[in-house]
Amino acid sequence: MQPESSRQIRIMVWRGGLESCLERGTFFDRISLEESHNGEIGRGCVRGTTADLRAWSEAGAAYGDAIRSAGRAYGRVVDSEWRRLLPGYARRVERARQTYRQATEAARVAYQPVIDEIGRREEAALGERQQKDQERRRFHEQALADGRERDRRRKALAERPIWGWSAVDPTTVRVFESAEQGLTASELDEALRGMHESGVRTVEWDPAARAAAARACALPGLRPSDFDFRQWWMSAARVWWADPSEIPPPRRPDGRGSRNQATAHHSDYGGGYGASHGTSF
Repeated sequence: MQPESSRQIRIMVWRGGLESCLERGTFFDRISLEESHNGEIGRGCVRGTTADLRAWSEAGAAYGDAIRSAGRAYGRVVDSEWRRLLPGYARRVERARQTYRQATEAARVAYQPVIDEIGRREEAALGERQQKDQERRRFHEQALADGRERDRRRKALAERPIWGWSAVDPTTVRVFESAEQGLTASELDEALRGMHESGVRTVEWDPAARAAAARACALPGLRPSDFDFRQWWMSAARVWWADPSEIPPPRRPDGRGSRNQATAHHSDYGGGYGASHGTSF
């Protein structure tokens, strides 16, 4: 089990200061810290351990105490009305100034390693955040480029006049590649939807043609899948197909669209326009 002191945490950093008693508007660096459970590295948070947080906080508290103690000692000399009346007041003030400078400088030197280490952690956190931001930008840019390439491939396939169909039985048609029929995807979509009122409900896609369509739409270097084919058909068809194998019903003109008129009809359940086919994607 990991010791509590070495547990990795996110440490929220706030930078502030303690005002100098000698020069108004001049501040001694002071850093406030606390464990953060939802802060983002590089956006106010650094990486560290519970031991780091404890050591840095204790050093910061000691530094603050030393600065304030020096300020109180200096104030007892310069703020006392009756001391002002005693001989040698100016010398005492100057000595108090020197003592204040020496005490605060000693406190600063003791605390400086903590300030430096936190600064290094901040730089590392900023570098980590910038790297992640760059990775996110590259991922986003690549996703956009991939999307454009997918769209290009899907559109190119949709515009090719390579499809045909033939009847299998009164409720089913088979779709395949056919140079003879030479239908584009939108023409095939319209033809298939026009068959719905004749009782045709099911589309059997030729497996080879379906696989070739998936290959044509898949991005280079990626393994084609039936998902590529489905996404292509959904983008190529003029209306929504929940499943490429199920012809959607005509849409009615009552706010849900209008009936589609078929451009191709099938009245001979023996073979449509011809059943010879292959794949040439």
